[in-house]
Amino acid sequence: MAIKDEYRAIRRRWQEGQSYGDLYALIITWVSKYKTIIRSPSLPHLIDRLCTDDIHTIVDDFMCGDIYADLRNEMH
Repeated sequence: MAIKDEYRAIRRRWQEGQSYGDLYALIITWVSKYKTIIRSPSLPHLIDRLCTDDIHTIVDDFMCGDIYADLRNEMH
């Protein structure tokens, strides 16, 4: 599966109501796998937050927060 397909799969699971813990794990896996390909300037910020911030906040920001709009735009 390609980077954008895996990103869309994460978004689809979020829309289907997947648990925050599962989504968080998917985000970590996705970022780890593609961190050398993603060009979004907000990626380092996301990586820094993955081990320190609240899971719910990270997932919400990843899915719809302004802070990662550039990342979402890159994946569309």
